[in-house]
Amino acid sequence: MWSALRAFDAAAALLLPVDPEDPALPFLFLGGAHLDRWRGHALARLGEHEAINSLTDALPRLPPDFVRARAGMLVDLARAHAATGDRHAALTYARQAKQLASQIKSDRQLRRLAALVLPTGRNVS
Repeated sequence: MWSALRAFDAAAALLLPVDPEDPALPFLFLGGAHLDRWRGHALARLGEHEAINSLTDALPRLPPDFVRARAGMLVDLARAHAATGDRHAALTYARQAKQLASQIKSDRQLRRLAALVLPTGRNVS
């Protein structure tokens, strides 16, 4: 795990260009909130508490037109809170994620939510 986190830190330090909307990279979004959301995703997958801070910090910085990414971040936040035993926060983020994923018809995020087990042992759906 630590080597993965060091790799995220190294990527953040090496990121060029600084402006993630550089026309030379029209389909690559790894700057700022994007790299932070992937770091948070990795931490959430590992059940690490640090995922909550990483994702909570990145969420408001995510550009509004990245709706699928936002849905994924909400699923990751639900997962991270569930891993810490915070049923209320997990359910809050799961509901937000489900609403957004349903609006954009993201079967992938809906499947991730269906597999999410809350601290009580019950699934979200």
